[in-house]
Amino acid sequence: MVNDARDTNPARRYLLVFSCVCAVATLMLACGKSPQELSNDLLVAARNGYTETVKSLVAKGVDVNARRQEQGWTALHYAASGAHLQIVEVLLQAKADPNAVGSAGSGISSNPRVVAQAGRVMVDYLKGGRFQLKPSPEGGLQATDEDAARRYDAIVSLLSTAEAAK
Repeated sequence: MVNDARDTNPARRYLLVFSCVCAVATLMLACGKSPQELSNDLLVAARNGYTETVKSLVAKGVDVNARRQEQGWTALHYAASGAHLQIVEVLLQAKADPNAVGSAGSGISSNPRVVAQAGRVMVDYLKGGRFQLKPSPEGGLQATDEDAARRYDAIVSLLSTAEAAK
């Protein structure tokens, strides 16, 4: 049980922060944010691996195919790039477009599957060197994540199947 922010147990502190993030997301929905603001919240939550926030936003009807203006990426791009398998599953169930392509002006003109494949290549590259990967508390990866390759492979498989179904 999380008592307060002074708790030094890392797992309980993470749960406290996570529950705060979820509470903030729920409050934002209740406070009448614009569709554009909610879409941006979905992109940020997908990028950072906040599965419960993504679920909440999707349940509220936020556009799962909204794009980040700078590069044209969708929430599916961000979830795929960070190896956030559960979020990819949630977004695909909500009819996110697996064939969405980032804008050419961004320098990265790829669909979410290609983004996930690039992440998988990076895992192999880092494992081949002196680095190991692990999930970071902020989402994404850092040293010692042995599970990242499996998640990327699963994401690539899911997205390949979803692309073929479109």
